This record gives sequence, structure tokens and C-alpha cells, in this order.
Amino acid sequence: MTQSSATDQVVLGKNDWLYFSGTTADYQGTNLFSEREIYAILHNLKLIQNYVQEQGSAFYLMVPPNKNSLYDENMPYYYQKGDESNLEMLTERFQQEGISYIDLYEAFQEKEEVLYFQRDSHWNNQGALLAYRNLMEAIGKDYETYLNAPFDVEKSIAVTWMKCFFQKQCRKRTIISMIQHLILSM
Repeated sequence: MTQSSATDQVVLGKNDWLYFSGTTADYQGTNLFSEREIYAILHNLKLIQNYVQEQGSAFYLMVPPNKNSLYDENMPYYYQKGDESNLEMLTERFQQEGISYIDLYEAFQEKEEVLYFQRDSHWNNQGALLAYRNLMEAIGKDYETYLNAPFDVEKSIAVTWMKCFFQKQCRKRTIISMIQHLILSM
């Protein structure tokens, strides 16, 4: 029996993995940037970087990798990975153009642990922590490692959101409380 998603924005992968359908064309290499689009992207980023530096600040570009580019073993068989992606094409060009770029794809690819939620397109706490560490190291700031910080998966806000919306296990009061928590933590 073939399973399908209730929405066209979600791709149901193997082992109950979910992927955002908006990333599949890039994953398959079927919607790659043209040379003109790459030029425009690089030109605009250089303008932004120069402006930021003229104001006395540093500019860093950090692009989160798509989940399917890292965990393609759970993609459905009918989505074949392309030879190249937009991020791969741009990463090389960022270096050539002198754009301050933090390569999260390489950092994430080096880790054996799963850094994205299985049933969501976002990175998990370990993924967020890895991105944070890469950013802080790139800008040369001392930072808290959070290596010994306790974390209870069942109490995490992501798990609470998933229970609310996918399993319908929460009340209106819980949703309001989570929204207030998010606002206060910004």
C-alpha cells in the first residue's frame, strides 16, 4: 500500500520521514540557477557585504542546508538526486567572489548524528547548536558550548507543537502559552 501526504507541501519519505516539497526541484537538480541568476545573487551579496563593512561591521552569510540533501536515504525512490544543487554551485562562487560564507552543509555532513527532525523540515536542537557554534567560531567570539545543558525531548517546544497540530493533544490555553513563550524568548 502506497502512502501519500495530505498536502502537496509534504513529501512522505521512507521510514516515516517527511520532507518539504519546495526543496525537491533543487534536490533533483531540475531548477538550477542560470548563470545570469548566479551573477545577480553574487552581485547583490557583494553590494550588501560592502555596505555592511563600510558601516564598520562584519558580514557573514550562512545558508541552512535542505534536509533532503543531507538525509536522502529516506527520500522516495522516485526522487533521484541531481548531480548538482544551487547551494553547491553558489558555495564555490562565494569563495571566488570573496563573500564571507559559513558552510553549514559541510559542517552538517561531517556529523553522524541526525541534525533534523524526522517529521519536520527544521533542524533539531543539535543542528541549531552546530549552526550556532559554526557562526560563533567564524566571527571569533567566545561562546557558551551548552555541552552539559540538560534537554528533555518531551518538554521541548517542538515536540509540544507537533503534538498539538499533528496529534491534536492540546488545548487553546497550551497554544497561547507556547506563543507567549516564543515572544518572550525573542
